[in-house]
Amino acid sequence: MLDGILTNTKYPFFIREDGLIELKEEFAHATWMDVRIDGRAVTPRNGAPVEINALWYNAICCYASMCEEYTNLSGIPYPPQDNVMKLKDLVFNSFQKFWINGYLADRLLGDEPVEEIRPNAVIALSLPWQLVDKEKMEQVWQVAFNELYTPYGLRTLNPKNFRFRKKYYGTQRERDLAFHNGSVWAWLLGAFCGLYLKTHRDTMSDLELAEKLGEFISTFRYSFMRGHIATIAEVWDGDHPHFPKGAPAKAISVAALYNIESFIAYLKGIIPPLQKKPVTKKKTLQRKRK
Repeated sequence: MLDGILTNTKYPFFIREDGLIELKEEFAHATWMDVRIDGRAVTPRNGAPVEINALWYNAICCYASMCEEYTNLSGIPYPPQDNVMKLKDLVFNSFQKFWINGYLADRLLGDEPVEEIRPNAVIALSLPWQLVDKEKMEQVWQVAFNELYTPYGLRTLNPKNFRFRKKYYGTQRERDLAFHNGSVWAWLLGAFCGLYLKTHRDTMSDLELAEKLGEFISTFRYSFMRGHIATIAEVWDGDHPHFPKGAPAKAISVAALYNIESFIAYLKGIIPPLQKKPVTKKKTLQRKRK
């Protein structure tokens, strides 16, 4: 995968001199905020999108971790490539350009941050490998809680932004304009709860964390108790009252809630933590030369 990105010539994105991935203007729709009207991105993400580059950094870190684990398990040295490890440090340092006014910019145009409060910052910091310190992660989570969080998920844009759309309704064009500019998505609760765990794991007990996560999804729990057990919708209106809209059944919404409930059960000791199976080192057989 890394080789595919580093040697890409097919798709309109490239690795900048500072190591970040940049999407060209014709690829402005190439993130999960992918709606287009008349061929133009409704929520353009050209430049260097924050969550894409967090995923990029995490992919590099995952590669390095896999090399180390393979070496430990097999006894055969498999060091990561030097150029990739240099890129890892470069991406980490360049990512600091996203930080502005207590939040992460949604994207960079050159070195200029596009200052929009969207959930993409939460996605970026919920990933396993950290790109900013704990204090900054706490600030991002708090801003997201204050301006994006609703009982049904996170808004795709904060209400103070002039592009914010309160309701997802009307013609196809009107709904497309609202889809990623205010509409609430339930699947984003997964990243939101994940970031909360990262910032509070060392100051709260497991039971306290489980209780807090339960509060974040309490509206869905009450819905289940009222018999709404079939599935979970795609989006909700960005403003109160939050009516469900879009697809009435969305797999990523269900998966996010299932994962949160599973982790709550783990924190409560209801289900055991995942255990790695012990691996027996195998002797490597060398072929005899003829």
